[in-house]
Amino acid sequence: MGNQIMTLRMGQKFKKTPAGEIPVDWESVALHDLGQIITGGTPSTKLAHLWDGQFMFVTPTDMGDSRDVRSTQRHVSAGGLEVAGKIPKMSVMVTCIASIGKMALAAEDCCTNQQINSVVCNQRVIPEFLYYALRQRSRVLKGFAGQTAVPIINKSTFGTFVLPIPPVAEQHKIAQILSSMDDAIEKTKAVIKETAELKKALVQKLFSLGATNHKWTTSTVGDCADINAELLDEKTHPNARFQYIDISSVEGPGLLTAPRQIVFQTAPSRARRVVRAGDILVSTVRPYLRAFAKVEFKIESLIASTGFAVLSARPCVNREFLYQYILSDPFVKYLEERMTGSNYPAVNASDVSLCPIPLPLKAEQDKIADILSSTDAAIVRQTTEKTHLESMKSALMQVLLTGEVRVKYA
Repeated sequence: MGNQIMTLRMGQKFKKTPAGEIPVDWESVALHDLGQIITGGTPSTKLAHLWDGQFMFVTPTDMGDSRDVRSTQRHVSAGGLEVAGKIPKMSVMVTCIASIGKMALAAEDCCTNQQINSVVCNQRVIPEFLYYALRQRSRVLKGFAGQTAVPIINKSTFGTFVLPIPPVAEQHKIAQILSSMDDAIEKTKAVIKETAELKKALVQKLFSLGATNHKWTTSTVGDCADINAELLDEKTHPNARFQYIDISSVEGPGLLTAPRQIVFQTAPSRARRVVRAGDILVSTVRPYLRAFAKVEFKIESLIASTGFAVLSARPCVNREFLYQYILSDPFVKYLEERMTGSNYPAVNASDVSLCPIPLPLKAEQDKIADILSSTDAAIVRQTTEKTHLESMKSALMQVLLTGEVRVKYA
């Protein structure tokens, strides 16, 4: 990539345009001058012959983080395609109602619903470049929405949106560089998904061994760990400072963000559970969301919300083995079946304590824990790599799509 880029805003000449300050050999061009704009539509669901055909029917739900839309929840027939309006392959699709700013390229001929405006590019712009240029200025685009209950950018307003456009040869190079970053990100995401699926299969296989191995016993989580062993004293000094973990600190199974500092006198009334490094946190509210995590922080005065059950593994149990079981489907299903309350479905600490757990000898616990924790470590490494690639791509978009950094092109 390095030999494709020559840095230097220094020495370049720039001009002020509606799209901002851009190199003098770039243009500031409205979308309606870059291609035909098509607003989608939805065929009547009462006419069965318009549906369940071979053509993708794209809605905002089908537009995720990936650059291309290759599959959709619903399809239409050739008749449905004609009614909704054909969107040719490689058109740039942009959501312009409600969830404004989602963007994707059409991987094949398709149609969209009325929430999406599509640009069928002409010779002034290549689709891949336009996709990245719109992504780069998505915040500006969102500002075009009217101040209504449901934000909307109509077709005519959408067509007036202005972008900085370099020569076509430079567009190709920029799109090539950014596409290579997207390809690397997609490959990394695929590896993460495969590793997660492997982990799930391993958990199911390893924890089912107890059904056939007479050396395994059935114990309970309460026999394996002390639960909520320590509470913060109500007589704590008002100005005492603590690091606090609440439910929002768990961004996903095993994903615990850094705690935030609080002062006792202004702390939430739920900030009462004392936590030590090595403890396992189990959210007792909506446990099916799996807001579970192990605490690696070696911090004095660490407090968790009473919305957690805090598990401290006993010496006879491998902590990692216990943690992996906490993340498993049988544990979550057990708690789900015992939830009470409609607005805040929850379990209590005794439900967690009484949950059965298949328990092998300590040496086998150690082996199982090593296998499962190694897959977790692989997912963390891959996720870190994906985050790094995404940061690189974001930085490149900022400089390449504004002309701050120029690329070599014939």
